[in-house]
Amino acid sequence: MTTYDPGEVGRSRSIDSGIPATGWRHLVTASDLTGRLALAGAIAVGLAVPLIWVAAQFYAPIDHDTGAILYFSDRWWAGERLYVDLIDVNPPLVFILGLLPVLIRQWTGLPEPAALIACVAATSILSTFVVWRLLAWRAGQLGRGEPGTLTSILVPLALLFALLTPGELGQREHLMVVLTVPYVVLTALRLEGRRVPLVIALGIAMAAAAGFALKPFFLLVPALIELFVLWVRRGQALRDPVPWTMGAMWAAYVGLTLLAFPEYGDVILPMTLEFYSRLGDSSPLVAFNRGFLPIEAGIGVLAIVTVLMVRSRLCQTLALFAIGTAITTIVQGKGWSHQWLHADLAFILLGAAVLAAAAERYGPTDILRQRRLGATLAISVLAFSYVAANNDQPPWFRVDRMGYDGRLGRQIALVDAEQNKDHFLALSPGIYPFFPMVNYTGTRMASPYMSMWVLQGVYKYCPASGPQRFNPVDQMSAAERRVYDTVSDGLVMHKPTLVVIDRIPGMPTCDGKVFDYLAYFMQNSKFAAEFMNYDMYKVFDRYIVYRRR
Repeated sequence: MTTYDPGEVGRSRSIDSGIPATGWRHLVTASDLTGRLALAGAIAVGLAVPLIWVAAQFYAPIDHDTGAILYFSDRWWAGERLYVDLIDVNPPLVFILGLLPVLIRQWTGLPEPAALIACVAATSILSTFVVWRLLAWRAGQLGRGEPGTLTSILVPLALLFALLTPGELGQREHLMVVLTVPYVVLTALRLEGRRVPLVIALGIAMAAAAGFALKPFFLLVPALIELFVLWVRRGQALRDPVPWTMGAMWAAYVGLTLLAFPEYGDVILPMTLEFYSRLGDSSPLVAFNRGFLPIEAGIGVLAIVTVLMVRSRLCQTLALFAIGTAITTIVQGKGWSHQWLHADLAFILLGAAVLAAAAERYGPTDILRQRRLGATLAISVLAFSYVAANNDQPPWFRVDRMGYDGRLGRQIALVDAEQNKDHFLALSPGIYPFFPMVNYTGTRMASPYMSMWVLQGVYKYCPASGPQRFNPVDQMSAAERRVYDTVSDGLVMHKPTLVVIDRIPGMPTCDGKVFDYLAYFMQNSKFAAEFMNYDMYKVFDRYIVYRRR
């Protein structure tokens, strides 16, 4: 098989003086029954728990952002035009990936949310398998007298648990980790000068390029890692095909976006920079967010341990990966929990790698104690992973959201009660619970926008004095005028059975007056005339529901 050799680098004295380590098979199958059963049982639990956990994901509602992207992919496949009839800030790659569960639904009849979970779970398992094979191969090459055995067990177990158990399964941050962790492990092998089959290296590089391209911010991570590779390997790094492959794919993706989706560069990108950037906290102070700060601190501590005590190439690359994900969270600056999900998962992997490397470097040398140490560490990694990734919303805690008492369940019941549920209009700053409600009911949104985020950006700040005043139509920006017109046109064209108005507009209260979405759109004569056909139907939670007569 054709291989590429990134160039041998000198092995450190610390690696050569590592503990004697047998192959992983011998570690599990050696003669001592107690130690063998302990480690085999820990591995079995480590495999079973995430697989049982992901099965529960099929009974819990999918994440609202994931549902919105899946809905847009479905409507795009049905013939609506991306960035014309479907307006969103995300570049097209995430919608392209979303076509796979849409096609599975068409081929098999499996509901799209279930198809999405199946796709993400299968890709996560494949990613874990690739990482395990790389690390097991590395452990085999290291041979007796060098570490690698426990790492080849603990890191894949932690990865499988981390990828299959988050509540925000399928988020872009989650998909980024799924697609790029094999690249991080491959980079550790590149730094150690190990030869990998070329086809495997290129496949891993292409998957990583797709993962990092899901958000422009993510490109900071491979930049940080490849700069480290260049610093360590100097000129040899320039002959490595991995970064060149990723760069070529990114260039091709940019070209495809500009050519196939010109509206993204002409309309969406300026609108994103002007208005979407105003949403959320939009501040580097997200670094002190109480949900993100413990992850930052943990990454920092593990990075220091890596530098001072472990000095493993795998731990170094995982530390850079974790640091890079933390930086992207701060750069995005929104303070939304899903934006540090990738840092959370990287923290889990780094913790598992540091534990394994430290045990191999400083732990017992006889096989019996290695097995028992491995069992203890495997269970510790599972517990650590649970606390780090699932302390807020494991799937069985989210199942009740589908019930009638939950906001999502009530929206689903509201729509399903209607004989005609072809279209639905929501005037709200948030996409939950309308997404994933549309994914489970089959209704369609009468607006091209997922939410009223453009108006949030336009009316982010109060005037110098008095209440918020709506901009006159002839003084509206192009982005605001597009919302003003297309939402009104959607009401007239699609005549949705239900119109839901959010009483919490997501904008500041100015001089005691709350922004009123209905009053805003009633300025449009077409909207006002069509809305005469609606009566107030019910009020629940933060929403006023109008029903077409």
